[in-house]
Amino acid sequence: VRQFTKEEIASCGITRPKSGYILGLANASENLLNFPYAESNESDIRKHLIRFKGVGPWTAEMVMIFALLLPDVYSPKDIGLVNAIKRLFPEVETMDEAEKVAERWAPYRTMACWYLWRTLDPIPVEY
Repeated sequence: VRQFTKEEIASCGITRPKSGYILGLANASENLLNFPYAESNESDIRKHLIRFKGVGPWTAEMVMIFALLLPDVYSPKDIGLVNAIKRLFPEVETMDEAEKVAERWAPYRTMACWYLWRTLDPIPVEY
């Protein structure tokens, strides 16, 4: 990736800002990868990941769920998760209320997220 320019990356259909983030992450890959993920807790991993430009809380949560396979991650601003919880719990009206519901599923919130997403799209996704 580092061999390409932002413009070349953007030509693949990615916005210019995102192409810059991708290039920045590629250039920072040593710092990104040389972190003791296996020995770190979710909070420390989140702090490490969001230090990189273009990586916010949602992206960090998706990395922890899909790449690091941490067992107890919930993404409180993921609109799909919030909508799935609202469907299952009609009394839930806000993201904060959805997050309170998700607290019940600790320490297995990652598994709950997978099932919640599945209620929105019944076609299984292979990772």
